[in-house]
Order: sequence, then C-alpha cells, then structure tokens
Amino acid sequence: MLKSIVSVFLTSVVVMFFAVAPASAQKKEKPAQQTAPRPANPTPKDPKIVAADAPPPQQPALALNVPELKFGAQGVGVQSCMYVNITNTSAAAQTMIALSTDDEKNYSIPSPSHQMLPISIQPRTNVTISVCFKPGKIGDYKTRLVIKTPQDSFVIPVEGKAIRPEDVGKLPKTDLSISKGKKKRTWNIKLQLVSPAKITLQLSDELGAMKMSFLSNDFKNEGAYEFLFNGTDKDKKKLPPGKYYLRCVIEDIARGNVVTKFTKVIEIPD
Repeated sequence: MLKSIVSVFLTSVVVMFFAVAPASAQKKEKPAQQTAPRPANPTPKDPKIVAADAPPPQQPALALNVPELKFGAQGVGVQSCMYVNITNTSAAAQTMIALSTDDEKNYSIPSPSHQMLPISIQPRTNVTISVCFKPGKIGDYKTRLVIKTPQDSFVIPVEGKAIRPEDVGKLPKTDLSISKGKKKRTWNIKLQLVSPAKITLQLSDELGAMKMSFLSNDFKNEGAYEFLFNGTDKDKKKLPPGKYYLRCVIEDIARGNVVTKFTKVIEIPD
C-alpha cells in the first residue's frame, strides 16, 4: 500500500515538471528585441540646426558685384543701361551658358549677346553684363536677370519706373549738402543717392591732410544718409579754427563705375 502511494506521488511530480518545463524553456529562448542602429549623422528636424560633422556649405564659384538692379524713374521711350560684373572666384574655368530677363519687351541685354554664348570665364577674371531699360509707357516694371551655368543659376531682381518726360526734372538727384547744427561747432552733412554706389567721404585741411573720415569706399544703397560733424578729428580732438574741405567721391558701380565728385567747405570759427 505504501509503495503504491509513493509511486503515485512520484508520477504526479514528473507530470507537473514536464508541464511547466516547456513554458520555462520557451520563456528563456525568447529572442531579445533588436533596436535599429542610429545613423552616424542624423538629419536634424530643425533646418537651422546642422550636425557637427556635416560638411560646410559650398560657396558659388561666381561672385556678382550687385545684389539687384534699380533703374529708378526715367522718361517714357528713354533708354538707360546698368552693369553687372561677374567674377570667377574659383580655381577652374566656369561657363556661362544662358542670359535672359522675364520682360524682354522693356529690358534687353546688349552684351554679351545670345550669339556669343556660351562664354568661358577663366579663374580670377570677370565678365560684364549690360542690362538696358527702355519703357514703352508709364508704369512700374519689375523683372529678373537670370544667369545660368551648367552647375548653378543666379537671379538678380530688376526694377524700373517710367514717368512723363516733363516730370523727369522733378526727380531727386545725387547730391551732398551741409547745414549748421543746433549746437555751436556742429554741422549736419546730408548725402542723397539715387542708385547703389561706393562712397568715400572725408574732411581735409587746407594742406590736404585728412582729418576725418565718414565713409571709406563703403557700399551704400540708394537713399538719404546723414552725418553729424562736431568739429573734431578722427581721434576726437578739437580741430583748430580755419577752412576745411569735405570731399565726396561716389562710384556708381551699377552704371559702369560712373564717378561723381563733390567738394564742400566747412569753416570752423574761433
């Protein structure tokens, strides 16, 4: 009787072991979940954020001397031209294959002509493009100058305005003027530009020695600029009484480097 009880007990233990063992084994053999490897250089979600090992942005091989062309206002039927200098800043030759404007009725490109394309621009050399505006009627005219190479394209905004011929004399002109300031020994200098230019504006004594420099071959867009002169030199030292000459050189880089010069006298009292 005792042997029977022991035999039944052992049989139950064996049955329970084999019932549990497969589940345990299955649990142990379950493969671990694999995570996809992270890319070495993930693309940032924010375009303003650049990965640390990202290559620097490639600079264009061609450099333009002006960001846009503004002809300003002119009489109907009158033609004026502006210029764009393209410089090859790379160490290899670049080829200009196409030149065009969206408005070929009022704008033209006399040089280089379409028959001259393609044009090879050698390293460290430049090519000048002339763009002319001849409006047919009163109004505002906006277009684009498109310059193409096999690798890239450049777009320059162009705008002009046509007015009645009798109104041309009323247009503002490039000018330099001086007026007395509110305080003693102060002067207001006003420079008016009708187109982008490089400006040099300096004050010299009667012997030609430069005493004050307001602008030194600086690029300025069209508009009005004002400077306050308080009777001191570039080192903030008080200038002695006498005559001084304010000389201004304006180089209109978009109109064929046309140079305009002004000379004004400032007399500093005792």
